[in-house]
Amino acid sequence: MKFSLFFFCLLIYTFSFAQEDQNWYVFYNQDSTKAGFKNSNGQIQIEPKFETFMLNPVFKNVIAVREYTADNTGKTYYINKNGRKFGQDSVYIFDFDYATESDGKIKFKDYKSDKVGFFDINGKITIPAIYNEAGDFIDGIALVYKDGKRWCYDNDSANQTNCEHFGWIDYRNFVINDKNKILFEIADYKYGNAAVDYTKFKVNQKVDSDIYTSYKGSDGNFYSFYSPEKDFEKWFSAKFIPDFKQNKTVLPKYLYQLISSDDNDDLQQNTAWKNYKRKDYLKRKQKDINEIFSKLVSKEFQKSVSWEKSSNYLYFPANRLPEEDLRSNTVINFLARPENDYSAENSFQFIKIGNEFYITSAP
Repeated sequence: MKFSLFFFCLLIYTFSFAQEDQNWYVFYNQDSTKAGFKNSNGQIQIEPKFETFMLNPVFKNVIAVREYTADNTGKTYYINKNGRKFGQDSVYIFDFDYATESDGKIKFKDYKSDKVGFFDINGKITIPAIYNEAGDFIDGIALVYKDGKRWCYDNDSANQTNCEHFGWIDYRNFVINDKNKILFEIADYKYGNAAVDYTKFKVNQKVDSDIYTSYKGSDGNFYSFYSPEKDFEKWFSAKFIPDFKQNKTVLPKYLYQLISSDDNDDLQQNTAWKNYKRKDYLKRKQKDINEIFSKLVSKEFQKSVSWEKSSNYLYFPANRLPEEDLRSNTVINFLARPENDYSAENSFQFIKIGNEFYITSAP
């Protein structure tokens, strides 16, 4: 009995230790000009010495940083928790964001060749810089662009290196594994298939073909990727619209507990956005939203649906964030308007929680 109790206690201790938060978190000096990192217990791991701009607030195993200097001569590099610095002058930056670690890898850019690859957390190149662009590794695979031409949107010309806004054209799109093996090509990616979320997938599982797009990999496995738009369309036509037609109203169960609406009448606030409790919102706007969906059913309005991966919680005023964490959920942008009308007047956002979608933002 004592023997069993000992191993039971050992198991609990091991489990508790394994669950301990190993991340480090950003903190700032007194005047918030420099940033450093503390562990989850509040112990300082790196004194504040980095620039705060673009710095990721969570340090998992490796992070991109720029040393602070008053004359802006600081060095940009990757650093791991052992203090090893690497990748100086090859830190990947996109749209004022540094690359972040995912799946034990972090993206880097060879600015001479204008190509990207991946380091591991110790600075070893695990994927060489041979791609025009690449998504993060998620569960062992990543989406990459190859053989493309750089396109400068500033002057509508190809292969210009000195332009502020650029992208890639005529590229081929592949999915690779962490051994840099091409699993399959997505030939139709730039012709509408971007609506598929290539960070959410299942391997060798039976899936609903109405909302998943599947490919057979060169490794013999079947990879099935989730399409948020298809999922929403199926739910909307099978549940929301039939309920609306039957009840002649948008049922409260289809609204999140807080609704963010752009009609704040408090002139003292800097934003027009305000959160309303579901009951209060419906008291103010039930008739208005009913009219919008009635026109959609009668085909006087048409709908436009798109999805985004940005954090939905950003749409809520900072003084009243929703109780439930919405940051990792699918966000659907929904517009109802007449044909050839490109206004955003009747704009909604739905978010998926569990197997259902809920309105989180509305007119």
